[in-house]
Amino acid sequence: MELECLNIRQLEAFCAVVSAGSLTAAARQLGRSQPAMTRLIQDLEETVGFVLFHRNGPRIVLSEQGGIFHAEVDRFLTGCSLLVKRVNDIRNEIAAPFELSAIPAMANGVLPAALACLPPDLLPEHVHLQSVPAAQVTLSVVARRAGLGITSFPVDHPEVDVLWIGEACCMVALQENDPLVKQDTISLRQFKDRDIVTIADRSRLRGRIDAAFMAENVRPRRIFESTASVTALSMANAGLGVAIVDPATASGMSIKGMTVRPLAERIPFFFGVIKPGGHILSPGLAALSEALKTIATQRLSGFRLHGRASSEIIEEALCGYDPALRS
Repeated sequence: MELECLNIRQLEAFCAVVSAGSLTAAARQLGRSQPAMTRLIQDLEETVGFVLFHRNGPRIVLSEQGGIFHAEVDRFLTGCSLLVKRVNDIRNEIAAPFELSAIPAMANGVLPAALACLPPDLLPEHVHLQSVPAAQVTLSVVARRAGLGITSFPVDHPEVDVLWIGEACCMVALQENDPLVKQDTISLRQFKDRDIVTIADRSRLRGRIDAAFMAENVRPRRIFESTASVTALSMANAGLGVAIVDPATASGMSIKGMTVRPLAERIPFFFGVIKPGGHILSPGLAALSEALKTIATQRLSGFRLHGRASSEIIEEALCGYDPALRS
């Protein structure tokens, strides 16, 4: 199949049906008749050579191949929309938008605060912030769908430039009525036979947390896992356990009845600012990178700045916890 065989109207109709859930609703959404919508979908199926929807009377269900295709079509149409907007911006000499991609821990507090620090003349008319897992941040930067990414480490990709790396200490989040709140710092040893809430990504921060518990010979009674630190805080707030979270999430916590304390053991959280390889940052994005350093220094417990991804940093990010390191 050649690219010119794809029809934009057919692709738009396909996405509308997926979004609306039926041909009738999609037809209303696009202002077309239902027979016209049916024909567009049939023609698209003929073009791509596979079934997009399974039909069961008046109901339609997206096929497995249709689901895979939809992800690509949605990305393509989004790119087309952005291209049209960028053409208009170039014509009218409007600064390029900020396309940012960040892990949720940074997108929920540190990054918005850094954006707020920028002078108005460096902020474009449009800022798009995508909050996604670490691997997706890297992919967005590689594909140049994001001009700047903030992700957790390790990051090792030939088409990505690392601008700088930050390191800060994990924190403990617990209910205000917990007896441990009376202490200025809390040791992992005090979590023996207690319930713990933490994150589930074992290839990154979770691996360092597990290594710290093993080094201290501590076995929690029960472990609750979440793919997002914000959810871990909510679980701790519900009384499911004491949460060990990254410092960015802890610094932005505003849950009534919860408080944070530093750990006696240093469990490092590594994050970095990345850009597409060989790409020159606009003045606005360069200023944002510097603002992120400032906010991280102000807000994150035990913040340390590293100018490059040394072999030592990569090894520690991969291998975890050194019991000789104490906060």
